[in-house]
Amino acid sequence: MAKKQTIAVIFFLMIFVLLTVYIAVRTSFIYKTTTGYADNTTATMDCVGYMYEIDSINYSSNNLVFYLRNQIFSKYDLNKIEIWTEENQKEIVTNTGIGSSKKIEIDNFIITDNFSIAPAGCRIYSKTYAIT
Repeated sequence: MAKKQTIAVIFFLMIFVLLTVYIAVRTSFIYKTTTGYADNTTATMDCVGYMYEIDSINYSSNNLVFYLRNQIFSKYDLNKIEIWTEENQKEIVTNTGIGSSKKIEIDNFIITDNFSIAPAGCRIYSKTYAIT
């Protein structure tokens, strides 16, 4: 009789340990996924604060030149931008303060039809321009 009780106690302890491990792993997974979502949401919410314009686009001999104007009602300085096409991708340091403008020149940048620009890390809010 004591042998059956010992086996039953060990069996229930094993189930308890397995259930505890499962709950700990599941809780950890839920925590990591929800905090990752919160971090990504915060990053995209910060991206909304960038207000900028691109003017006077000129492209010839694989050289792209344009004026970047960080609007006066922008929330942040525009320190870096990403520029990409189907063939190329570059990150450019601009250091353009709020309400100021800067001429951007990119050498050896191949564009077939159009290119996109966004503040660094904010591709979801990119603007696309066509080369004519």
